[in-house]
Amino acid sequence: MFSSKKVHLVKDRYIPGIIARQMGAYIVVSVEFGNTTTKSLITATDLRTRKTYMVSKIVKRTVDVASSKQQDIFGMTVTGIPLRKDDVVRFVKGVLAESFNDARLSPIKDIDFVVRSTGVVASLRLPEEVDIVIKALADGCLSAGIPPEKMIPVISKEQLPKRLKELSFMDIFPFDGSVAGVKPLEKSVVANEMEGELVTAGVKDAAIWENIDIRNPIVSLDFGTTLAGRVANDKVPVADVTATFAGYAGAIADFVTIGAGYTSALDITEIEEKEEKKLFKKILSEVEIGVIKNKESVGRVPIDPRGAEEKGIIIVGVDADEERLMEIGRKIREKDMLPYLRATFDKVYTEIFAEIIKLLLKLELVDDRYSIGITGRAGITDRKPYMMVEAIKDMGIYKNTEEMMIFVEDALARGAAVMARCMHRLCYPKRPLCGVRGGKYPYKMVSR
Repeated sequence: MFSSKKVHLVKDRYIPGIIARQMGAYIVVSVEFGNTTTKSLITATDLRTRKTYMVSKIVKRTVDVASSKQQDIFGMTVTGIPLRKDDVVRFVKGVLAESFNDARLSPIKDIDFVVRSTGVVASLRLPEEVDIVIKALADGCLSAGIPPEKMIPVISKEQLPKRLKELSFMDIFPFDGSVAGVKPLEKSVVANEMEGELVTAGVKDAAIWENIDIRNPIVSLDFGTTLAGRVANDKVPVADVTATFAGYAGAIADFVTIGAGYTSALDITEIEEKEEKKLFKKILSEVEIGVIKNKESVGRVPIDPRGAEEKGIIIVGVDADEERLMEIGRKIREKDMLPYLRATFDKVYTEIFAEIIKLLLKLELVDDRYSIGITGRAGITDRKPYMMVEAIKDMGIYKNTEEMMIFVEDALARGAAVMARCMHRLCYPKRPLCGVRGGKYPYKMVSR
């Protein structure tokens, strides 16, 4: 069916917490409060091989955060789940506690670092609302027994545990904010910028498992509920961000399935391998893809087009009409077409992905030197990876398309582990994540 014999799809590899402790692995918690799911993912990186393993992954539906109390609601998720600070704190605490119990790890003795992230900021309008979510995440971590020092980087090498001091290069050069060889933005131009930063690092980290070189220049795309990611060029020693992504991703499928009577696309389990062409065209007709210049938000994601223009960054957005998508869902239910939905969504997201890449090519932001990394439920599930590789082949960009593309499960959690290692300068010059594809470690370092 597909001409691609091998698609690089990196699934999570698991090891028990006791093994992670015994090998002296670098253990990081990524707590992700999302619009559709909330996760606590504990990763362990073998600092000898730089391979990152999953120790525990606890996933809860964010809809369960809602309580019967209607007072003190400060905002909603993209799909309309009401949020109260106390509920978020309780929910995050519970997910983390279950994760530590599952991994049999102590948040005090065994965890090296904790990275908090949220895609819910995409649906919030006011800075005060964003602050509440971030504070609730921190309070949830503290309530779960995580010491505050585990959530901030150390200032000097002497503060690191003995097993990490020997591997850290903090005494040679301090942390400058760059993660996996990409310069940080002084001010975010999209609300979910941190997600874009983490997934970019995460897809580079995952490439170690496939023994391929996925580094700068790169296009990273996170097709979670909302769209995130970035384009980074080949500047050394650290690359510049030239474009960033925002808007709807998995939410497009969610709105359709909500109209059909479900809570999200994750509820659709019926599969008919053949997509429905009329349905595909109808859904896609409600989707807009383009450069965003004169809007304050796209797909409910707050953006700063003026700030982006000042920095020379392009914002590529994906928007859609929620009500019309839900109306399509209602008609699907009436006509008993639910079995065709998942296969149809495969084609919808392949087309959205292809249109994004075509736009980047037209803008001359990418060429055949750029790797492509994809993560998120609307990018890596079912037949999407194979279809997306075929779409790129049809464009004729690369000589060997498969070696230029990677699909990654939980790239955000991998990126959290990378960010923590970068903060502590746990570098590995023999297998760098920074620098350009095919190149050496871009920093001059004294020998040890």
